[in-house]
Amino acid sequence: MRLFKEIYSSSPENLGYKNGLAISYSKLGGLYESLGDHQQALSHYQERLRLGQEIYSSSPENLGYKNGLAISHAKLATYYQALGHVEEAVEQFTQSRKHFFELWKTTEGKIIQFAFYFALNSYDLSNIIKQLLVDQAYPLDQVTTITEQTKAMRREGFDAIQPLHNAGLLKENKKWLFEKLSDATWYDF
Repeated sequence: MRLFKEIYSSSPENLGYKNGLAISYSKLGGLYESLGDHQQALSHYQERLRLGQEIYSSSPENLGYKNGLAISHAKLATYYQALGHVEEAVEQFTQSRKHFFELWKTTEGKIIQFAFYFALNSYDLSNIIKQLLVDQAYPLDQVTTITEQTKAMRREGFDAIQPLHNAGLLKENKKWLFEKLSDATWYDF
């Protein structure tokens, strides 16, 4: 980490160096997470996100930087979810899903990763919101609208992954997502 900080400080205008530093923060966050040091993990994931936002805003046309930002939101969302911080997880999954949707549409669905992660974020986010609906966490006058939006979100995830499945482009370890998103019983709530 010290090396990346030194390299970056020698040329802070270099987005590649800054991106390397950001990736280092993400990897250290994962390490701290595996060690059970939640504060350090969260701090590193948040710093990764902050750097990712700066990098992307400096070069919004760069799909790699946007992808990095989307991944940063997703990592933070997953971590918040594991900690039981549902509101923060929903916010981060929403941001990640938005970026992956834009990447998927910009590349006309030709980059499998973007379609898969858009579908995965749709899956994760719809599951969280469904649980909140079941737990009656939303005001009664908003339940119908939120329910319909959540079901539509889930269908959008299915629509993103279905062409990959039909073309045989999903690896074995990713086929579970297609099966989950195509489960019609999920919509019964």
